[in-house]
Amino acid sequence: MSASKISKQKETCSVKVEEACVKPMAMSRRPSKLNCEEGTQELSRADSGQWILKIDWSYKSLSSVPEFLQNYQLCTILNLSGNNLDGGIDWLIHLKRLELLDLSRNKFSKIADACGSVSTLKYLDLSYNLLSELPEWILLLQKVKKLNLSCNPLEKSFHIHLKKAKWKNVEICNLENVNLVSIPDCLQSAYSLKELYLGNVNNNKYFHKSMFYQNNALWRIPELLPSSLSILDLSYVHLSNFEYDWKQLPNLKELRVRGNDLFWPSDDFTILTKLEMCDFSCCKMFLLPKDFGCLKNLCFINLSFNKLTVLPQSFEQFQNLYHLDLYHAGLETIECNLTQLPRLVECDLWMNLVDPSECLPNHSDLCSYLRGRLFPDEREIRLDERNSPSVVSEDLEKSSEESDEGINDPSEVTASSTGTGIEESWDDEVFCDYEADIKSTWHVPHFSSGRKESGNDDCFFLPSELHAVSCKLPPSQFNIIQGQFDDIE
Repeated sequence: MSASKISKQKETCSVKVEEACVKPMAMSRRPSKLNCEEGTQELSRADSGQWILKIDWSYKSLSSVPEFLQNYQLCTILNLSGNNLDGGIDWLIHLKRLELLDLSRNKFSKIADACGSVSTLKYLDLSYNLLSELPEWILLLQKVKKLNLSCNPLEKSFHIHLKKAKWKNVEICNLENVNLVSIPDCLQSAYSLKELYLGNVNNNKYFHKSMFYQNNALWRIPELLPSSLSILDLSYVHLSNFEYDWKQLPNLKELRVRGNDLFWPSDDFTILTKLEMCDFSCCKMFLLPKDFGCLKNLCFINLSFNKLTVLPQSFEQFQNLYHLDLYHAGLETIECNLTQLPRLVECDLWMNLVDPSECLPNHSDLCSYLRGRLFPDEREIRLDERNSPSVVSEDLEKSSEESDEGINDPSEVTASSTGTGIEESWDDEVFCDYEADIKSTWHVPHFSSGRKESGNDDCFFLPSELHAVSCKLPPSQFNIIQGQFDDIE
């Protein structure tokens, strides 16, 4: 037999072997990705029998979704974010192997009544849509690890259904701007939860005002948060009380409470030894704990737009601090030596009574670095000026007028301002001593809602000139003058 005939026989044998291997293993072909770079023409020509695992049609200006997508039942990733899609996607029930579904930044008012991937879905993003309620299958996602439902106008009547949620394996949960008044019960037992975002975005009075988003209003820090939590965002949720059992969050690394009425941190706040980042900006805060430096792992601190007067000496202990924002913080005295912070590269001290160049010789460079990280709108409102005592006094006077609510004589506090229902008269000299005692000690009062609580007779309300909202203290916090309350039953 000639050499040419032998080679032809080998070729035919190899072809038969290849065919024999391909037919029974047709599903072992290399996974494909269905992508569209030029509109939807490529999609319409796609082979319906092709094994497609990933479909990425993000930011393609789509106004409708082709129904032939239901043919790709082996798809595990579907990304339709950043389009103009509305209505619903009824054929989601045919996709039974989805692990990632991204429908964010569309105009969906309804998604689908059923989904075939409830038992497999691990990532779901429905943020920035027009959803007023969620289908039941979303509440039953027991394997979901990353869940983003932020910026949807959920109706308050729907929040009762959140009690049925089964997100016990969730690791990252974003519920910003969903008209939230309380968190789902399942999050309290989500022992793998690491990041929880409950704040409101685009709600800064200085920039990025929103015309649409429904704001969360939690009023207080949710109870019984899982100890696994490392990031907690409660920005602009109308918090008036910072009291919490912080030892329940030993792994917390980032805390964001921007834009709340938090006049001072709680007395056990410094127990968060793993904290690396804290944002207390725009909180009307006028008091910091003297042992604030115990949080030695802090590397990012934002105290801008507050009413602080003194920066404690314990700030010298922040050897890892690289970002310190004290713009318009009301500082009159800086007890610490900021030049002792070896890693500080971003700092803004403008609009305080102190001279930034005296505190930090290289403040100009540090300030430019910090402002380079800000949003353009926020960067534009910042001035390279020192605050004058006259401006500070005007701000305090304006704040006092707003808090007094029409009280002409600050020495006269009536029942309408104290909330006790009893006409009371307070001596200014006495409360000057009281205010000094408050600032010298670290046992701070708890905020109240301004209403007398039933069954709570061991407290009284302070006059409003001490701070902007009514608060209460147990009588043991003050040296009560003998006979001062004899006329009160």
